[in-house]
Amino acid sequence: MDPAQWEAITKLIQVEIQKQLGVSAPAPAPATSPAPVVQFVQADSKALEGTAGAVAESLKHHLKFSTDMAPCRFSQEKAFRTTAAAVKERMMEKWNKTYDHFCKEDPKQAHYLSMEYLLGRLLRNAVGALGLQDEFGEALKQMGWDMEEFETSEFDAGLGNGGLGRLAACYMDSLATLDLPAWGYAVRYRFGLFRQVLRNGTSD
Repeated sequence: MDPAQWEAITKLIQVEIQKQLGVSAPAPAPATSPAPVVQFVQADSKALEGTAGAVAESLKHHLKFSTDMAPCRFSQEKAFRTTAAAVKERMMEKWNKTYDHFCKEDPKQAHYLSMEYLLGRLLRNAVGALGLQDEFGEALKQMGWDMEEFETSEFDAGLGNGGLGRLAACYMDSLATLDLPAWGYAVRYRFGLFRQVLRNGTSD
């Protein structure tokens, strides 16, 4: 489905919802020129340059604005959240470019279904996927932090606990490494584990 078809379907759904709620449709907005998306992306990309200096500035920014923790206190968890936010920022830049490619090219995509994914700790894996191990290592040293300590403090995602979950995670890693468009689907877990109960001979 191309973006134009999706937009048309979305408008039809909105109109139907407004009818059901008895709300009149809003007046159409005046025509405006498209937002300068290219300029925004260029400025954003410049702020996310893959240098140790740029990473250090990103860490300082997220330390102040992204940890959701008291500003007058510092902890290992706060340093970890700061680093994770800086990594996520750069991962999202690649995600946006990837999804833009999906929308424009509409390539064939693989959809992988697994009951679980044993992903392991993700921070170092994400930094490696970005190809910024040295830059993040140097930036963290400038902040007086150590990536090795973060590895021991990171919680496991808790989306699996067996060999099949690890195998599924490896499949997804391989697909990403090969630049193949694919999605992984799993069960929505509660407290990290899949629970099975037998009642009257049936599974619940």
